Amino acid sequence: MKCANDTFDCISADENQTESTPDVNTGVTQLLELTSFKGTKSLSSQDVSKRVEKLGGMVQCISSREHIIFCIDTLRVNASDAIELIADSVISPRVLPEDVEEAKHVIAMQNQFLAPDVASRDAWNIAGYKNSPTGNFHLCPEHRVQHLSLDMLENFRKDKIFASNVIVAGTGI
Repeated sequence: MKCANDTFDCISADENQTESTPDVNTGVTQLLELTSFKGTKSLSSQDVSKRVEKLGGMVQCISSREHIIFCIDTLRVNASDAIELIADSVISPRVLPEDVEEAKHVIAMQNQFLAPDVASRDAWNIAGYKNSPTGNFHLCPEHRVQHLSLDMLENFRKDKIFASNVIVAGTGI
């Protein structure tokens, strides 16, 4: 499924950032990034950590205006187990209210200590692409952090992250 800017529609460019609407979800992509790999319907947070450790890997979720990457870096021999863990984490995540609260604290701290070059790039995009999805905030602005919620995250995932919006890729030497 494609959105107006020809990208998959589960990115910050596709957040509803119109303040006057009831379904505004500014910052939800950053919230999704920070709550990824916290657990799944079948695995606790500790179980996910143990599996990643067993794979000898590292997990991360990285978002931009154009994409979200769920990544596990591991040895090639562990690739099928890593893909299984990514699939479980993306398709059936378990995010708890305390995970959301922790992420909100991290976002607030990131805002406080945001490097000037990162802030200026975000401001440049917002100004340069005003009134278009590419002009959306990528990083959650301070005034929106307290509005982030588990319901907002679950609705975004339900509406935006499904099979036709996911590409699985591998890379290595």
